[in-house]
Amino acid sequence: MDDDLRRAVATMLDWQRYLLIEGQKFGRELLPEGSGLELPPESRELEVYYETQRLAFTSPIFFGRLLYVASASCDVLQDTVDSLDHDVALEASWFRFSVGFVYFQRELELPLLVTPNPQAKRGLAFRASGWTCLKLQDGHYVMPQDPLETEVVMWTSMMQQGHSAFFPLSFLSWTVGQSLHDCIAAKDAADEPWNRYRDSIRHELGYAAAFLLLSQSAEQQRLTLDWEVAAVAPQGKPPLRRPDSITTIVFRHPH
Repeated sequence: MDDDLRRAVATMLDWQRYLLIEGQKFGRELLPEGSGLELPPESRELEVYYETQRLAFTSPIFFGRLLYVASASCDVLQDTVDSLDHDVALEASWFRFSVGFVYFQRELELPLLVTPNPQAKRGLAFRASGWTCLKLQDGHYVMPQDPLETEVVMWTSMMQQGHSAFFPLSFLSWTVGQSLHDCIAAKDAADEPWNRYRDSIRHELGYAAAFLLLSQSAEQQRLTLDWEVAAVAPQGKPPLRRPDSITTIVFRHPH
């Protein structure tokens, strides 16, 4: 396994450790307990926000299938975002598994932002993305065993900070059958007082759509990971969840 793939695996484990130690910085103790999001009354709207945040950030990092996208494929992804048809509608059949964590060899930038990152050329930049497929069951959102049962997808983008930390940019929901245009319009119209990066929504959802569309015809190679040494968790914290494989994805420009 080459150094870039090792870095992807190490990043996933480092971010698990970071969540276990510093998860409360995101508003809640982000521990990987359970997989459902209860639907509480409107009086607990802020609680819903924090519960959703916990689910969106924690699930991909702890439970996601680990995917790796090399720099050349990042270029294809960027080009596809710039020319994306916003009438495309989300399909459950696009997902081969319910939870994914995608590590990009290079950062992908979000150019139109209200809070620019001085380390990025034009604005904020994310190094990883993740998704969680959900369906409504007995008043809870749960992860379906069969991705074809997906009703809504939580998508998140994450900015790398230093060697072992990250900052979650946002978490965005997209309903199966809903067009990208309508999803973006709904986010723009919603009163979301905690969304600090509203101007990046169009671009983040565009990346999500482009990634999913390109993945349908991408060349994918899965490498099994053999663990001889235990992944050490912080003292007093739950054990880390080591990925059992890493899948490289090669995108081609659509014709």
